[in-house]
Amino acid sequence: MSREIPCIDLDRPTATEQIGDAAEAFGFFQVLNHGIPEALVARVWSQTRDFFALPRQTKLDISRTQKNPRGYYDRELTKNARDLKEVFDFAVF
Repeated sequence: MSREIPCIDLDRPTATEQIGDAAEAFGFFQVLNHGIPEALVARVWSQTRDFFALPRQTKLDISRTQKNPRGYYDRELTKNARDLKEVFDFAVF
């Protein structure tokens, strides 16, 4: 099994099948030729770094809750132990 992150080229006719295979085998993949402007991608990564660099308490102020599935979360468990993952769930409507 390859240890490289699967790269899915959306310009290829097999992209749909490759997405399914990568999601099943790895749980994630990189998308190429998605059409999103590089400037926007760079801006999102910059804002992502800025957000996760904030103090923990600031991020906790916008935590996910049972009533609100969107927001910050850092209490993910792996094998019954808290792991180091931080997430910010959001949706665009």
